[in-house]
Amino acid sequence: MAGSHSDVWAQRVGEVFDVRPRVAIDDLTGWIERREEKKFRDAVVSPGMHVCLYGPSGSGKTSLAKSTIGRLHRRGFKFIYSKLNHNSTWSKFKSQIVENKNAIDPTRPFSYKIGIKNLIPYLEIETHSDSDFAGAADARSGIIDLIDIRHIANYLNDYEIGLAIDDLNFADDELLENLTSLAKEITDNSSSDRTKIIFIGADDVFLRIMELADSLRDRTEEIALGSIRGDDGNASTIRDDKVWNYIADGLVQLKLTDPRKDKYFPKDQIISAKRWIEYAADGLPKSIVMLGRRIAEKGERRNRVSYSDMMDSAKEMVNRNFRLYRSRYRTLFYLIKKNPIADQVCAWMFKNGASRIHTLEEISEDLNEVATYSMFDEAIKFLSDAKFLVVSGAENNVFFARDPLLAHTIGVALENPSIIGVAQNYFSKDGNAQQMLLRFVGNKDPESRDSLL
Repeated sequence: MAGSHSDVWAQRVGEVFDVRPRVAIDDLTGWIERREEKKFRDAVVSPGMHVCLYGPSGSGKTSLAKSTIGRLHRRGFKFIYSKLNHNSTWSKFKSQIVENKNAIDPTRPFSYKIGIKNLIPYLEIETHSDSDFAGAADARSGIIDLIDIRHIANYLNDYEIGLAIDDLNFADDELLENLTSLAKEITDNSSSDRTKIIFIGADDVFLRIMELADSLRDRTEEIALGSIRGDDGNASTIRDDKVWNYIADGLVQLKLTDPRKDKYFPKDQIISAKRWIEYAADGLPKSIVMLGRRIAEKGERRNRVSYSDMMDSAKEMVNRNFRLYRSRYRTLFYLIKKNPIADQVCAWMFKNGASRIHTLEEISEDLNEVATYSMFDEAIKFLSDAKFLVVSGAENNVFFARDPLLAHTIGVALENPSIIGVAQNYFSKDGNAQQMLLRFVGNKDPESRDSLL
């Protein structure tokens, strides 16, 4: 029995606006180009360098990595992709790298031979009288245990294979230490330009790698990935166009009227729609895709989506975000009051894009009249200890929101509380706290800095 029209439409929309990591290696997959994409690709093909792609959750790291790897595969590059989770161990990681293909006679000693098929590595067993592996024939786990860092490094080097390790933030210290040792072993013994490790993870994974293996500092390209933005870094112009075009292209793919050419969609409405898309998604790929899906769903049994459809979808997402995080707002605000510069850091982040990657040099230069470099450094560390910010980078100078959607939603709520239907004093109980909250708005402060708190 065929599915209902609603089911069919939901399936079509889900295929176009797919919230899973997107692998853009064909013309049918919607994709938003990013300035970090070329830098990441150049780093992957650069001889003798490992790569670490890191940033907040939801920034599109997996999609970018898989897409780049897929495109390079067409050029003859070979990669093994490994994804970690909460239960990952060094033994389980090795099991992902090798696969026993042959039955083993436990009565005979054996040696191993590493092979490759369809880019998937495997372990073949051969009889050999002088083998070091005797006694492990009846236990696959025994074989895995006998494989060490040197074996894996030699295998990758011999076959000129790159290793991509995703969700590295789930690795415990023991696993991460083994992986950094593997990277050093590859570097020290590789004769191939293509053998390397691509580390992919959220939060401070790059800093963790550097703390464990300082020798990799000059051998690892760091690429921090935040929200989508324009080439000029202006969060209110080019980035909006990229997101707007992505959503519009998806609607066209669903055979709905292109809103960029819709005579019932005047320019002033497009500007307003873009603004609300920013309020809802703030350039975060997962949020953008989800918003595109919500907008497209309203086009069922029609040939277009309207301005009202877009506005309603964006407002629904903004309000959902507010409901999701509202219990954490007041706690964060009162925490920020404990540090005299922390509120300035947050205000600057919201003004420049709460979901973006920021550096200590940028904020200290922009606000040099407010505080010194060391004062900003101390405030950022304070917010990091409070689990609001993540600090990473080779020089501990890169910072971003641990939960970028939380940071963005706070900024939206403070800039215009009426958006979420609450009074201006919703978050405060006293005048001083209210003044502190208003300072998040940046250039809209009602009073001078000296008169506040």
